[in-house]
This record gives sequence, structure tokens and C-alpha cells, in this order.
Amino acid sequence: MKTLYLDCGMGAAGDMLTAALLELFPDPEAMVAELNGLGVPGVRYQRETVEKCGIQGTHIHVFVGDTEEGEHHHHDHHHHEHGDHDHASEYGITTFVYYRRKPFDLNKFDWFVGSRWPKGIIRSKGVLYFSNNRDMSYLFETAGTQKNLTQAGYWCATAPENELKQMMANDPLLRRDWDPEYGDRLIKLVFIGQNLNADAIIAQLDDCLAE
Repeated sequence: MKTLYLDCGMGAAGDMLTAALLELFPDPEAMVAELNGLGVPGVRYQRETVEKCGIQGTHIHVFVGDTEEGEHHHHDHHHHEHGDHDHASEYGITTFVYYRRKPFDLNKFDWFVGSRWPKGIIRSKGVLYFSNNRDMSYLFETAGTQKNLTQAGYWCATAPENELKQMMANDPLLRRDWDPEYGDRLIKLVFIGQNLNADAIIAQLDDCLAE
């Protein structure tokens, strides 16, 4: 038996780690089928062969409901979805997306997460920003009682003008989603939980927005 050691001192992205491990199997698609056969409600895996800079590799898409996890942008990422929320329910599991352009007030959001976080939320993940530092994007994710907030990089809107023009020229989705007031700044959070009241949670999150 061979042993594989992983040194994750700085963490590891689940989709990237899954993609790397799939390369060890003679039939990666069969393993993807095994993952999809686990029966996690609302969660689906999809494997794609991609090529960047002449190097070919595997990319794993993880969908919660109809939304792909990790769809956020800062400098070289973009989102693909508009609208306030989209939710579906199966076996009591609900998913929805919270999407706004205005920033959160840090104190209000911190109070909501610490004191009013709905117990039915199983998993949440997304990108957000705060009114006290509009240039920085943050990755927010929760799993059960664990909650993490980490810096995710500067928004494209903070780039020098010549660099931003080049980004806009090369990225039609960035041009499409660009807001005259906010640029590419946004809040986009994906939630998955049991018997969630999406409208109530959205209203609570709206109360956390900066004035």
C-alpha cells in the first residue's frame, strides 16, 4: 500500500484538491460518478479537461442546486448570475443565492453572524465586502458552527486605469457585469440548509447593508 501525504499548512481548496486526486485514478469519470452517487441532496460534481498556457489539467465544478460554488471575482474572476435569490427544495434541503451590489456594514454583519445566524444553515460560501474598506474582497464560508472570513484580493475596480482597460477588453463577462457605481464589487453568498426561510434570511442580510 502506498501512502500519500498532504501538507496543507495554508489550506486547500476542495475543488482543486479533488481535481488533483482524480488524476491518480485510471478512470476519473468513474470516480466522479461515485461522488455523484453519494446522494448529497442538491450537490453535483462535474469534471472538465481544461488547458491554460499550453498545460492541460482537470477542473472540477461543484454545483449546489443550480449555482456553482466559487463564482466570484476580484481582478480576474467574474460572476455569472443576476437576481436576488433562486431556491429549490428536495428532501427538506434548500439552496438559495444572496446577491447585492452595496457593501455590508462590518459591525452589523458581525452581529448577525455571531448572534442571529439561522440554525438551519448547513453550508454557506461566497464573496463580500464592507463599507469601511471597499477595495478589498473577502471570502466568507461556513460549515456547521465553523465560520471563516479571509481576504480574497482587491477588486478589479481598484486596478490602474490601463490595466483595467486591458481586463475589460479581454473579459466580456467583466464588461457585461460592470456597474457604473460599484464596478465589479458585489456580495454573492450561496446558502444550503434544511427548511430555510430564504426570504427571512435575505431580509436579515439586507438589514446588514451599509447605509
